[in-house]
Amino acid sequence: MQYSFGASLQTGVSTVVGNALGRGQPAAARRASAVGLGLAILSQAMIWPLYYFLRRPLARLFTSDEAVVSLAEGLTPWVIVFCAFDSTQITMVGALTAAGKHKFAAPVQMLGFWVVGLPLAAVLAFTRVGGGYVQRYGVAIGMSIGIGCIWLGFLGLLFCFVDFDGCVVEAEARLAAERAESDAARATAREPETIRS
Repeated sequence: MQYSFGASLQTGVSTVVGNALGRGQPAAARRASAVGLGLAILSQAMIWPLYYFLRRPLARLFTSDEAVVSLAEGLTPWVIVFCAFDSTQITMVGALTAAGKHKFAAPVQMLGFWVVGLPLAAVLAFTRVGGGYVQRYGVAIGMSIGIGCIWLGFLGLLFCFVDFDGCVVEAEARLAAERAESDAARATAREPETIRS
């Protein structure tokens, strides 16, 4: 449920940012990216308290075993942290995609999950580092830190690396190339066929 808000905003942000760049309005694209991220954070901030304060009743929906309920109750804060980063980073991916910078998304995600998150989760879960609590919730802690790194990577890319003015120039070049290709196809379709005698 938490992820669906970010995924929905991803589509909207991608459309609004792409349209702004196509109209030659880089400031509007930058603003739409920031507003989309703000809305994603706001939507999550409304859900986090529900999950936190209802963590015990939610766990009881699935089991009556008190040990499992207690484990789920302890895991909930880490699930909230993970979902908060995950559902908002996807909104930033929408803005990056609209800006034509989608090629950076996969490397950032690979670094965050495979280089930081998963190895850290394995170390925390399968070693004695940090004691019983860390071992019990090591996978959630490691993956939450990994997705946090991804979030920071996308934040840096979107607001420090992406040149929205340059994206407008790139968008205009792509549109000009598409128009030329379309005009050439129409001109070819209009040419009369040569009748062989």
